[in-house]
Amino acid sequence: MVSLERGWYLSRLARMLDRFAAVPLLRAGLQLGLFEKLREPHTVEQLADDLGLQRDLVGGWARSTYAQGFLRRQGDCYRTSEFVRWILDSKESASLQSLIDQVTDDWGPRLRDISGFMQGNARDAFGSTEESLRMAEVSRLIEDSALRVLGRVPGARRARRVLDIGCGYGTYLAGFLRRYRDAQGIGIERDPAVAEQARRQLDEAQVSRRGEIRIGDFASMEFPLGNFDLILLNNNLFYFPPDSHPALFRRIYDRLSPRGVLAVQTPVASANWTARTVGSAAWAAEFDLYLLTHGNLFGLPDVETLRRDLELAGFAETGDVAIFPGGVSRFIWARRGQVGEAVGNPERKAGSEAS
Repeated sequence: MVSLERGWYLSRLARMLDRFAAVPLLRAGLQLGLFEKLREPHTVEQLADDLGLQRDLVGGWARSTYAQGFLRRQGDCYRTSEFVRWILDSKESASLQSLIDQVTDDWGPRLRDISGFMQGNARDAFGSTEESLRMAEVSRLIEDSALRVLGRVPGARRARRVLDIGCGYGTYLAGFLRRYRDAQGIGIERDPAVAEQARRQLDEAQVSRRGEIRIGDFASMEFPLGNFDLILLNNNLFYFPPDSHPALFRRIYDRLSPRGVLAVQTPVASANWTARTVGSAAWAAEFDLYLLTHGNLFGLPDVETLRRDLELAGFAETGDVAIFPGGVSRFIWARRGQVGEAVGNPERKAGSEAS
């Protein structure tokens, strides 16, 4: 029995080490054009000579990458697997490769140093240009799905005046205005360079006549009370300290029209069976830890705490809608009541589709 247990534990450790090696091997093949070249079968010698690379290292890479399942063998030749072809040919190829870069360059070093952070080492700030660009590109992986699901948030389809807080590069605002031709929208972005990118995004989507980008901070910018039918917070709640959420939500509440809705798109930590089965529960937990290793970011929200803060801000009804099975990525929505309607009632019904 002891021998069997030892063998199982050694096997598990080996699988963990395999996963550790997989991402750098995949990244090297993408960066150096190895996978692109191997759309057609090549020997190691042909591959190395065609790309001007070291034969011995190309051979070691090919053997390791074949063992990971990223390559196929045909005699002495290798060729790219179907999985890697999918990465290369997907319309989301740039986002997929940014995700691989993010895991290698951002997550890897952070998790490597986690013991030091736990001992009190300084947590530096998130926000370098490269980090921000990668985060923005990776978030586009779920954009189409999120925009489809947003239509299931009560009132979103009928919204005519939309505010996107922290709109980033403007892709969600542009996508919403492209889907709903009667809507008009405003995006708020602090960074002038990013705001300019968002304006170009609206131009490219041919919705700039119905959308505008303003530079500034929502906490201090002035907007008419009761002016918006839909306010969006897309994947940026972790930039706000949790103790600031009630004030943020109250400010949003005051700028929503009667029956207007706030839609908060966010990952959440989830341990339900579906999330564990599809692997998204582990991803969310690791992303939460990655956020916490920065001095200016905060962890993923607890759904019940978030609902409580929305109630305290005065919202009459809340609910959530899963973007993918398992609910790790979801919209948590809150609707303002009619004038004179009782709000903040803990007995009120909350709708949920994400559990």
